[in-house]
Amino acid sequence: MTSTNPLVVYSTLSAKEALKELVPHFERDHGQHLDVTYAGGSVLAKQLDSASAGDLFIGPEDFTAELVGKGVLHATHRQALVMSTTALAVPARVAAPDTGTLDQVKQLLLDAKSFCYSRGASGIHFAGLLERIGIGQVMAGKSIL
Repeated sequence: MTSTNPLVVYSTLSAKEALKELVPHFERDHGQHLDVTYAGGSVLAKQLDSASAGDLFIGPEDFTAELVGKGVLHATHRQALVMSTTALAVPARVAAPDTGTLDQVKQLLLDAKSFCYSRGASGIHFAGLLERIGIGQVMAGKSIL
């Protein structure tokens, strides 16, 4: 049985590559078309907050928690889907730094002339981490988003 009405899915960019592979399988196996919109989490959160109709939101806790708090998403239907990691990397031309302790990582960041990070969920988390370890203000002036 095939449904003529597509399911409307909003997904953050972090899941795009996986969904590009999974969506065709789902559509074939279930006879259900998915209309997927990909964007940054904050953009999608604003769309959903402004009453955009959708059937499914795929995004990190940083965005779903606020939407649940506002009553836009159902808390009882929220399910962890994947876990992801974030890496700290330096250019290949630079000797590998010591990063075995928080103090070493903190000093590495303070010594950097500049750095960049995502504006997505991982970047929000990273900016919060910089604040928690007391270098948020200093690092804000070095970031090149």
